[in-house]
Amino acid sequence: MIEINCWRSRAEFAEHADAWNQLWSEAQSTVALHRAEPLLAWLDAFGNDREIAIVTFRRGQQIIAGLPLMVTINRWGHRIGVSLANEWAPQSCWLALPDSDKAELILAIREACRDLRLFQLRMDWLPVDWPANRDWIQAWERASQSLWIRPRYQVSRVEMSENWEAFRGQWSRNRRKKIQQMDRNLRAAGELEFVCWEQPSPAQTTELLNLASEIEHLSWKGSIGGSLQSHPRASQYYQDWFYALAQAGLARIYFLYLNGAPIAFDLGYVAHGCYSSVKISYAPNHQELRPGEWLNVRLLEHFHESTNVRSIDCIGPATEATSRWESSRYTISKLVLATPSWFSGTTVFACNTLASWLGKNTLPSS
Repeated sequence: MIEINCWRSRAEFAEHADAWNQLWSEAQSTVALHRAEPLLAWLDAFGNDREIAIVTFRRGQQIIAGLPLMVTINRWGHRIGVSLANEWAPQSCWLALPDSDKAELILAIREACRDLRLFQLRMDWLPVDWPANRDWIQAWERASQSLWIRPRYQVSRVEMSENWEAFRGQWSRNRRKKIQQMDRNLRAAGELEFVCWEQPSPAQTTELLNLASEIEHLSWKGSIGGSLQSHPRASQYYQDWFYALAQAGLARIYFLYLNGAPIAFDLGYVAHGCYSSVKISYAPNHQELRPGEWLNVRLLEHFHESTNVRSIDCIGPATEATSRWESSRYTISKLVLATPSWFSGTTVFACNTLASWLGKNTLPSS
């Protein structure tokens, strides 16, 4: 028998942070931003004081699944359960133990939606290709529940080889020559240093994030208003989640220094063998030296030789830069699930049918 509990305030969620983080660990999630502290930081930055519903599902004393939601009201007055995700945290959160009974949990989710008077569930920014998520979507379909999936973009993923030499052996001869030339050009410009900050102190965390933020703002991202400095709420969110994950030993930030000055960085976190690269940028005055690409090479070598990282998730839309290293891709999509009411199911079915007719259920052209 599954018991449904719902934490309805930020304070209540914070009070149960340890229990939520235990679920995150047992679910073997590779998304450290789905730990309690980063989710609380997301609510502080983007929640806008909306109603929240952190739904948990228990069997006995153990939490076996969790679904954190905000409740919004659409233009027709319907209550919509929305995942805690956006362009600054583009992975919807749904945690469940690997051996969970999916059919039983889907019935419990339907009951929770009924209790919360939700018209729809909207799991935007969901990695629908991940095996666990794909299994849940198929289970929802088997339960004859209407759903609509609209793809947003694809994300590059890199799998480590047995060792660094084996990974390099996959490159073409021409590519190896280009990388060697890039290395020579950078070393000719001065003294290079690759620094791994894998457990920064609170003081170091603040200093390193400020350095990274300044580099990013000076790059093309700053010129188009896409840098963290251009978005104060997002900047505070990054400060909060990075600090929280640093305290948990999961945050990572890597810098490339040229003659003592930082010219490129990669910021992210490690969880259950996967490094998620959340932010990467380089100083524009060194663009011709390709410091971002050089940093990627050093990171790949570092992960092969001295850590337990077995894969890299290149958070964000796949680009020419990430495609150079990728082993595979997965798709980030918007998933809309019907709740138990007949009208909800009919609406989602109609949206799906119309979107298919208009060609909106396929990835947009790049």
